[in-house]
Parts: sequence; C-alpha cells; structure tokens
Amino acid sequence: MEAAVDDGKIQAAELDRAAEQFLGMIKAQTFWPVVFSGQVVSESEMNEIIGSTVDVFLRSYATGKRA
Repeated sequence: MEAAVDDGKIQAAELDRAAEQFLGMIKAQTFWPVVFSGQVVSESEMNEIIGSTVDVFLRSYATGKRA
C-alpha cells in the first residue's frame, strides 16, 4: 500500500484502513466460507476473487495516474 501511494497509483489517507478493506473483501469470499461451511475455493475461483477485489479497490482508491 505504501509503495502504491508513493508511486501515485492510489490515494489513501489511512493505509491501515485501506489494507483492512482490501483483505476484508478477500476474506469475505475465501476465508469465512471455509470457517463456516468447510467450502474451499478453487485456484481459478481465487484468481477471480483477487482480480475482482483489485478492480473494486482501485475504483475507490486509484488516483487516475497509471504507468
């Protein structure tokens, strides 16, 4: 997160909160289903979850500056 802010890729006043939000989105779809139902996502599902989470995260935090 710090590197992304330093590089001008994202704007986040509270890096810890941004990191918690990012990981929370992933955990909601991967960790908690295992805890509550034993359902493990496949590698392809994990890749999709990570990709869509990055998309959502960047819509909120991206500065518009892309290299």
